[in-house]
Amino acid sequence: MSSRIGRGPWARALGATLVPDDATPEAIRGEELWRRGAVEELRIERGQISTRAEECAVTITAPTIRPRVWDAVASYSRNRGPLAEAVRGDLQSAQLAHLLDQDWEDPLIPEHVVTSCGCDGAGSCVHVVAAAYALAAAVDADPGVLLRWRGALPSADSDEEGAASNEDAWRGAPVPSSAPELRGRAESVIKRLGPAGVRAGGTDLADVLSTAYEAFARKPT
Repeated sequence: MSSRIGRGPWARALGATLVPDDATPEAIRGEELWRRGAVEELRIERGQISTRAEECAVTITAPTIRPRVWDAVASYSRNRGPLAEAVRGDLQSAQLAHLLDQDWEDPLIPEHVVTSCGCDGAGSCVHVVAAAYALAAAVDADPGVLLRWRGALPSADSDEEGAASNEDAWRGAPVPSSAPELRGRAESVIKRLGPAGVRAGGTDLADVLSTAYEAFARKPT
């Protein structure tokens, strides 16, 4: 019997990306392989996850978070309790995922993921599914696993002190081209900071500025 992949919000979102339908025969068989301990040598690197499922080598590859985005998010999160803990990789935070996705348009759970398996199985073969279950379980045990894969934290066997400076760094199989750099919506900073506490014409100043910025963004150049 198949069960939902992952427990925490990051693990569940990642599981839904890698195994969109956990009721397929491949998904059920892959979960069984994982539960039997058939997934071994799970290795987390910047941009790539590699492991073995039965006798097959499996890789899961994705682009990393842009360093300037992560630096901004880490700076904003400093001294903000659970959000700061999430940036350190100590807990799975839906707020951090929302911040990256909505304010910076650089999702924590990558939209473009490339998987490969030594069995040459098309799509989500049973070995890829087994690896996905193992990865979700690893993220539940240590949320920093996801951040290391996304390039936000150094790999466990790396001497890096922070995210790598090369924004085009990739590891493993070729992946689809990443989307053009986006700066985030013009009003996102104002909305993130919340009400200003100052009224302008009966309306909070933050709402007035947000409306103005939206209008400027729509204005043809």
